[in-house]
Amino acid sequence: MKKSKKLIMLVGMLFGSVALVSAGFAAWVIGGNEVSKEVDGNIKADTVTDSTIGIEAKMIDGNICFGWKKESTTYDWLSNSDEETGNYAEDLEAKFTIKVTNKDNLDKITLTFASETGNWTQAVSGGLVTEPTYTWAGGTGSEISKGAATELVEGDTITVTMTFGWGSLFDGKNPMKYFNDLEETSENIENAKTRLGNLQTYLGSATFKVTVKATAAA
Repeated sequence: MKKSKKLIMLVGMLFGSVALVSAGFAAWVIGGNEVSKEVDGNIKADTVTDSTIGIEAKMIDGNICFGWKKESTTYDWLSNSDEETGNYAEDLEAKFTIKVTNKDNLDKITLTFASETGNWTQAVSGGLVTEPTYTWAGGTGSEISKGAATELVEGDTITVTMTFGWGSLFDGKNPMKYFNDLEETSENIENAKTRLGNLQTYLGSATFKVTVKATAAA
């Protein structure tokens, strides 16, 4: 079968600053037909707390990109136009800090990620991406009890790493790896178009919020 170069590129960028992450999806290209689309969204770090506790959330590394990743593959029919420049490479981790005052009154901290606009829930349930996981010194998970985090015991600041992932429709792999380990067939090309197109539809104009909720001890 004659090999032709099919370029498929879909990138979601989340650029971080203090308590704010901006989002955008660049153009994706299929079979030489370019569709240029740039949209903006954002992730906000919000806090909810009991009046007896003080809490502050701050982004320290908010660069998240659902982009390309160069890996060893069987075929190479799917590629990304930003490989040459190195832009929009996959980066699925973000970091933020939580500062707690009056921590003796704290029972637990709960972390919640959701979309304010767009359809993050559909992107997750549709197998395109996964919910983020949370890791901090001393533990993992979306709930941090008073004694669970080493940094919370030793000081007032917790550093949390939020890790996103590709969903089951990509077998948990970057789309470039997933599809390039499959033969270039009309079915696989159509699947790539549909899945990456759905990702654009669900998240291309989305805005998100991470809520950090502090609950006081009874």
